[in-house]
Amino acid sequence: MFLRRRNPNGGVYYVLNNGREKNITPKHDDADLFNISGLLLNLDALDQRGVRDYSEEDEQALAQTWSDTQRHRDVRRTIRSMQHHVELSRTASLKLLNQATHPMRVMNHDLLSVALRGPGGELGMRVYEDAKVKDENGRFIVRGLTQQRCLQHHGLPAAAVRSRLEVTQADARSKEIRQLINMGDPRKASDYMVDLRYRLGLPEHTTRDDERFLRWLSLHQSNIAFARKDKKAVQKLEVCKALKSQMLDHTGLKRRNLVNIRRMIFQITDPGVFTTNLKGNVATEGDHAMLPTSGERDDMHNVPLMLRNAVASVLDACGDLALHYEVLTFVNNLHVRFPDKPAMAMCKYGLRLRALAGVGLLDLARQQLQRYPKGIPPVVWAHGDAVEDVGAAIGLWNAHIVKNNIVRTPASRRALLTIATGYNADGKTIYEAYHDLMLRKSNRVEVEGRLDAYMNFVELLGHLGAVRTLWYSWRVAQEMQDRLNEQWRATGQPAESITDEYQIALAHALQQGESEAEDFQDSTLEACARADFISMEGRSDVSPGGHDTPRAVWIKEMSLSEFEELMALPLAQWLQNLNRGAFLGT
Repeated sequence: MFLRRRNPNGGVYYVLNNGREKNITPKHDDADLFNISGLLLNLDALDQRGVRDYSEEDEQALAQTWSDTQRHRDVRRTIRSMQHHVELSRTASLKLLNQATHPMRVMNHDLLSVALRGPGGELGMRVYEDAKVKDENGRFIVRGLTQQRCLQHHGLPAAAVRSRLEVTQADARSKEIRQLINMGDPRKASDYMVDLRYRLGLPEHTTRDDERFLRWLSLHQSNIAFARKDKKAVQKLEVCKALKSQMLDHTGLKRRNLVNIRRMIFQITDPGVFTTNLKGNVATEGDHAMLPTSGERDDMHNVPLMLRNAVASVLDACGDLALHYEVLTFVNNLHVRFPDKPAMAMCKYGLRLRALAGVGLLDLARQQLQRYPKGIPPVVWAHGDAVEDVGAAIGLWNAHIVKNNIVRTPASRRALLTIATGYNADGKTIYEAYHDLMLRKSNRVEVEGRLDAYMNFVELLGHLGAVRTLWYSWRVAQEMQDRLNEQWRATGQPAESITDEYQIALAHALQQGESEAEDFQDSTLEACARADFISMEGRSDVSPGGHDTPRAVWIKEMSLSEFEELMALPLAQWLQNLNRGAFLGT
């Protein structure tokens, strides 16, 4: 007879009833008595005659007493499988308990996602099976179970439909965007279910039907919440370290890294997981101590900055179209969760610039730049990484021009020139376009980083054929290069030149076709951009490589010193020399 006991930590253990307690009724509801006669030896009998330890020979002898039948092999295989799953479950549970920012904690979002996947009723049972569960003898089949795609025929929720319409109706590429959305629709594949079950350490049979999986997730969430109810809330440093770990991952699973980042951020704002949320861990208006200017120690306490860096590192490593759409969805969700949080402004603004450019949504990119008619809020420029995001967005537009047909038409190229410079044929339409953002005054933005972003802008002008705007930008870039060279000379570094990059960009611009606009002599950015905008109206679709015109050949054959002398000329004389070069190159 054994008596059930519970230690101060809540653990259960059993003691041998020595006979003195056999007539004693347990005082607690969780205590009970039971018989295990014939199954256990009295531990006091060790080291006595006829009693020895169980050995490997005993195990082999016991195995030989079993007849080698298919049923016995199935039982042994089932036992090994159970042992394996128990070990996985224990390991996963320990990680969840010991790591406050583990990305795989069950959130209310997971419960809702699983609940929405199945159609419900009898149709929802065993939607992930493609084989029989039991054999002809009624025994469960261990092998042969795989994950089948969940087929559903009802529509998306109303909020998801509105989100889809916002993206697809704002751009002429609606068919392509719809296909991109469907790629990320969790109803189209079971990867979400399989990955969630595996990373939580749940056994395979939990995903045999949606209702069972939902019950397991609910139980798992309750157990973890109960185990951590007396522990401290997550601190900024813990969140920053967890986000930084996703930047240092070299396994190549960059898409999973983004999933981990999204889960970490939203789980610390989920009231079903933690008692506090991210609002207590980021800077508030007037709390500038939370927005450090530099330094590793400060950065490791700045959650929005570390979040931006983590997502940007994933995009830099694996920036395909679908991944940028996932980032766009993530940033939109961040805005819904933190609509009026100044500290998140830089993170949301910069990442959305990248994501819209990565997907190629010209109309939405223009709308984002037009959202602030009085200029971008200063808090966006609290850190210099925002300029890096602008440069990365322009680089993505350059890649679109070279690799696909997103911005090959004259209309799309004119729209891209507008969001790059802020001007169209009618004048100023965007208060702070890409050009303005890169030149925005901020002591947190290094000259080198600003110049790198600006050279992406120069390359874009070359792809668009914006000849006059290239002439104007030469003076801006040359001023930044001179300041950078002064800093480098002070440290003994050799000076560099941007002449060769401008020579390539101008030759490329001249390959797009001859200008059909009037020769405007005004040398302001507005006049140059408007003239280039008008000159694009007469062009047909062009290839990214263009074709060699006499002026383009003449520019390519120039030496660097000759090109610098040409670019230093006033606009009217510069245009005359370009036209004269058309005859010299023939």
